[in-house]
Amino acid sequence: MSEITLSNFADLLDPDQIDKGRNLYNSGVIVDFSQNGDITKAVFEEKKQKTTTTITIPRKEVSLIQCSCAAHLTEGWDDDPCVHAVALLFVLKNGMPEIQAKILKKTGKVNSTEKAKKILTEKAPKKRKNSTDDLLFSLEKNELQAFLQEVMAQNKEIKSQFMLYFASNTVPDYNTLIEETIKSIKGRRRYIAVAEAGRIVVALSSLFKKAADAEAKGYFADALTIIRPLLSKLNETTDFIENNSVKFNRFVENCFDLRIQIAQNTALPDALKQEEFRLIHADYSGDKISQVYWGKKAYEAFFAIAKSTNQIAIVADVLEEKIRNASRMYYVYTWHYQYRLKLLRDLYVVYQEYLKDASKAEKVFHENRDLLPIILDLVEINIWKGEIQTAKDYFREIKKTDKVYRSQLYEDRNSVVRFDALTIKINEL
Repeated sequence: MSEITLSNFADLLDPDQIDKGRNLYNSGVIVDFSQNGDITKAVFEEKKQKTTTTITIPRKEVSLIQCSCAAHLTEGWDDDPCVHAVALLFVLKNGMPEIQAKILKKTGKVNSTEKAKKILTEKAPKKRKNSTDDLLFSLEKNELQAFLQEVMAQNKEIKSQFMLYFASNTVPDYNTLIEETIKSIKGRRRYIAVAEAGRIVVALSSLFKKAADAEAKGYFADALTIIRPLLSKLNETTDFIENNSVKFNRFVENCFDLRIQIAQNTALPDALKQEEFRLIHADYSGDKISQVYWGKKAYEAFFAIAKSTNQIAIVADVLEEKIRNASRMYYVYTWHYQYRLKLLRDLYVVYQEYLKDASKAEKVFHENRDLLPIILDLVEINIWKGEIQTAKDYFREIKKTDKVYRSQLYEDRNSVVRFDALTIKINEL
């Protein structure tokens, strides 16, 4: 998208978003307003819910928009800023509407800079005639239905979004809905461009919001009915995205976080907990989740539900099996080295902090001391325990088998720093 400025945003952005932002601008819901140099901040209050929006304009062009609303968190502002940002852009361009200026003057919620005072005294813009909202509400029901049918027949993506937004909780097959939505954007191409990945996020964000709303109201089964297939289909899609998409990755992480939040909720019924544990256990232990992209988040979800169901011992069993498999693989990629290292440290925490078995924790490290960070951990652990001779023996092993660790020292800068520090410490003991 072209650079957004105060003079062109009304022409560049989506007309519907402009209309919604203008309506919000004219509704008098700004309860706090301040400016500090290039940064403008406003607080909107709608239905007793407050939203904070910040816009940075260093050299006439908008460089950063931040907002606490759900639309901004799931979609970002690269494609279309949220309605709060649009409303604030209208404030900066046209000044405060009269109703808003009166509210802020009465409450005193505006800073004392000259620029802010000037904004309060400027007149509000005239409302555009024949806006989208005016036209929409003037149409008959049958006219809207006929228009929607024609549009959906021509555009499968709009049809998918319509189904996702209006499908009831009891009817939809979410697996099919999500799959068709992704397919309508991907088409017959094998790989997905970053821009298309962003469109997938926009198309599915209403579904994520539906799941989040269900979780907030305590309808956990409804939330999981949506979030499970959503994560499954997004995981399958990951491998077909041509380049790293920050927007797509953040959306998947938000889906994982919602599932983790449900798992940690003490109000989650026992039957649903056990069902979640069975499904997440199968996904994580069976490597159905891409370890390269989502291994960390998948483990967080697995650990959260295992902790909630008091089955931490099973987590230890799964991690041990994964470590055995990982240690038999040839190290081709750096991520594999980091992957095995993370598995080992996760297992150490499980044994040490949750199963209270320090000897087993140290045994796991001892059996995998071919990894330089792990044998360095063993040196540090034994120094901390006061077992200096054992610490020296491990450090001597590094020196003896230098060829084993030399390539790791070459690639792992953090281990080099630790190795040098421990060399000094061991010589002092």
